[in-house]
Amino acid sequence: MTEWVEAKDLKGLLKNPQKIPHNKTWSELCQRIFDSKLEAERGEYLRMMEMAGEIKRLVYQPKWTLSQKPKLTYAADFFYCQGGRGIFEDCKGYLTRDSRTRILWAQAKLEIQVRLVTRVKGEWQWRTL
Repeated sequence: MTEWVEAKDLKGLLKNPQKIPHNKTWSELCQRIFDSKLEAERGEYLRMMEMAGEIKRLVYQPKWTLSQKPKLTYAADFFYCQGGRGIFEDCKGYLTRDSRTRILWAQAKLEIQVRLVTRVKGEWQWRTL
């Protein structure tokens, strides 16, 4: 199983350790830093699904420009293909007004559907806006 490394322990792994917020989480399995423990757990779950052949083309943090002026971007947490369909996911413990607006804007502009994923009593659950 993957060992969790807290932000305070990341200093030896990064070039500029002073810029690590406390909620960042390192994943040994994915070899990357995630924005939250929830996102790291979901990233590892999806990576294991990819290794098992259940999903394909797993991408972390796919990013789009929603507006040039003012410059606004949206980055989903994950993209992958399952059953011939592309799926975008965003892990949220709490949906802020800003993230809700950007997700709805991205869905309308890019004609995609974004799943909001969370974990309830150890089970992954998702919904759409």
